[in-house]
Amino acid sequence: MQRSAITMSDRELARAIQQHERATLPALTRLWAYYRNPALDVPPHRAPIASDLAQAQGLPERLRAKFPEDGGEVVIENDIAWRVHAMVDFMFGKPITIRSTARDPALRATIDRVLARVLAKSGGVSLLQELALLGHVYGYVDLLVNVAEALRDEPRHARRAMTPPFRANSPGTQGTGNQGGQALLLSDEQIERATSMMRIDVIEPRRGFALLDPGDYRTLRAFVVRSSILGRDGARIERMDVITGARWQKYRNGRRAGESEVWWSGGRVPIVHIQNLAQPFRYEGIGEVEPLIPLQDELNTRLSDRAHRLTMQSFRVYLARGFDPGQTLKIAPGSVIVADSADAKIEEFGGSTHDLGEDRHIGELREALDKASAVPPIAAGAVQAKFGNLSSGNALRIALMGVVAKTSRKRITYGAGLAQAAELVLSALDAAGVLPTASADREIEIDWPETVPGEGGEREP
Repeated sequence: MQRSAITMSDRELARAIQQHERATLPALTRLWAYYRNPALDVPPHRAPIASDLAQAQGLPERLRAKFPEDGGEVVIENDIAWRVHAMVDFMFGKPITIRSTARDPALRATIDRVLARVLAKSGGVSLLQELALLGHVYGYVDLLVNVAEALRDEPRHARRAMTPPFRANSPGTQGTGNQGGQALLLSDEQIERATSMMRIDVIEPRRGFALLDPGDYRTLRAFVVRSSILGRDGARIERMDVITGARWQKYRNGRRAGESEVWWSGGRVPIVHIQNLAQPFRYEGIGEVEPLIPLQDELNTRLSDRAHRLTMQSFRVYLARGFDPGQTLKIAPGSVIVADSADAKIEEFGGSTHDLGEDRHIGELREALDKASAVPPIAAGAVQAKFGNLSSGNALRIALMGVVAKTSRKRITYGAGLAQAAELVLSALDAAGVLPTASADREIEIDWPETVPGEGGEREP
């Protein structure tokens, strides 16, 4: 799927960057804004108010046109963020265990230790939660299986430096698929040396994008990673790396600054693509934010309308008739009001009234958000109904049926991506001569933690 030895021309690269900036980047930025809901363009002399928030841009024109300096009657309730956080917690709230399926027990134990160490050095659970969060927001995320930059620049010297002295285990391990016919058992020091040169990096979709084969969306020709850093002189440097299955091209401020060989991925682009939920015939997956945006805008609109109504109706208004126009009336407990006219009268009107239709509509919007996301409030700890004995695993599974089913679907796509990343790590160590393995030895399985109490662990290939 990802085999490529193509070097991108500058013209192709410029065209791809233009397309990414014009069409893809604005859509991705909008998804992040609705999830994060930051305050936009806040003057330095005041604190942020509701109308400054990113989701306020989704309110209808009749509300946005009245944004005053004091915030007006704008209410923004971010129902998207807590749902995304709940889904990430269900996916990677606890550590996972990556297990090798190699036939030789000693090699299997070594691979388990190596992969666990590479994952820990790459961030561990934080790495998993980060890739899950980005995948849930954008619909997909990419992992870069990388080696140290010095090793990319000098691959031959690097391979000699990476190769530790092996300590083979007991004889009689022929046929395991490793080179030399012996299962290798590395010491802790050797594993530390080997894994210090490997890393799995999460690439945010706004920073990196794929260049696909025009005839097959499943074939990755190259991958572009863009970033901005400060140079030694304080000037900002625009970095860009173009990675194919053969070369790693570096650009600085639009000019090519060098390249190195991609020797560790077996001719593939060292990128692992993970879809949050599979989307047929598309590189991008299905995210959790985009379907909720219309409902979130409608909820914020109705909450703002209700706030405006309550504000306007919370003040009582009095109409005095038959009194001297110059007379000052004071409405307060214990006040005595004197009038000469028998027709004098004080009428009261206004005050907040309960609107059942309005409350029902807001409640239905929240239920629609629950159905669209498959995350009910109980998933975040808010119990709003009776579910029987909540200490029962069956009761919890029934109450959380939607989010449990959705999590199971995601474990297929995220698990396959982690398996590919592990295979690339082992391929790199094999290419460097650190841990020789055959293709069959690089397959893994993942032990997932239980989704709800009493469920028992799940294992996905």
